[in-house]
Amino acid sequence: MLVFCIYTCILTVLESLSAKALLVCGNTAESEVFMIQVELLEQHIAELDDASFLKLRDWFIEFDQARWDKKLEADSNSGKLDFLINAALAEHEAGLTRDL
Repeated sequence: MLVFCIYTCILTVLESLSAKALLVCGNTAESEVFMIQVELLEQHIAELDDASFLKLRDWFIEFDQARWDKKLEADSNSGKLDFLINAALAEHEAGLTRDL
């Protein structure tokens, strides 16, 4: 049950991270609340037994990778990564690549 509560807290904090405007705009009261949430998360995680910590770690790794995949897909779909494709194609056309 504690691990589920921590999952929920982590999701809440990660959603807050998505709203980086709080930290950028310098809203001190909201930034302080955010920091308290992070500190509470750290405290709860530190209190986990080994089995619960391993479950949390495994869940977080999967969660983090899924977020990365979504971000990479969004960047790819929006054209933000086209420069990489263009650079690779230019190297290939210039004869700077080799067969694997």
